[in-house]
Amino acid sequence: MTINTTYGWVNTLKYFNQSCFVSGFADGSVRIWSSLNGNLLESREFHQSDVLTIEVLGDGRIISGDEYDGLVKIHSNSSISTILTGDVTAKFLKQINNNQVVMGFGDGCLVIFNLDDNFESWFSHGNEITSIDKINSIHFLTSSIGDENIYIWENGEDLTIINLGIDNFSYYAIYLKETFIATSMNDNTIRIYDFITKINLKTFYGHTQPVIKLEFVFSL
Repeated sequence: MTINTTYGWVNTLKYFNQSCFVSGFADGSVRIWSSLNGNLLESREFHQSDVLTIEVLGDGRIISGDEYDGLVKIHSNSSISTILTGDVTAKFLKQINNNQVVMGFGDGCLVIFNLDDNFESWFSHGNEITSIDKINSIHFLTSSIGDENIYIWENGEDLTIINLGIDNFSYYAIYLKETFIATSMNDNTIRIYDFITKINLKTFYGHTQPVIKLEFVFSL
């Protein structure tokens, strides 16, 4: 099935539920589509610039972040509110538990946002964040351009640091299962690490350019 749109570039897609998915467009809109027939179900035009990241919360609300002003908005069928202004590109959103969403911005700022009381905790990553992924309801990982480390966080503390080696950095990192993570590297490889022992378990070769996106689709 192919869905043709006239709303500009599709920057991001996210699974919504069994019958639909949500997309973020270059025109600032967030649109919900049927995954059964491709019909447009709902259009929400909330941003003034490209929507780069979307997260669907467990209660069905949608969080979206845009490119130029760093606005992060949360919306449901009946309401919309701006919950954060990062002033720079909002690149990544990830819900880690029922109450907390982690946000990553283009200037390296990392924000943990509490949904129940709107409390924000700000941290500096130093460089542009390239990935955020949930490990469990307490821990999440982050990577950034030019940083030789991948960080495992717990309650705002970088609990574990995985060093990738001199002049190496991660373009994208994801949690796999148990204690394993995968990362795509600036040397065009993909590596599997154990984040407890910090050992590189396997390296995959074959790409001629750095891989900018990874997805875990089956059990190792």
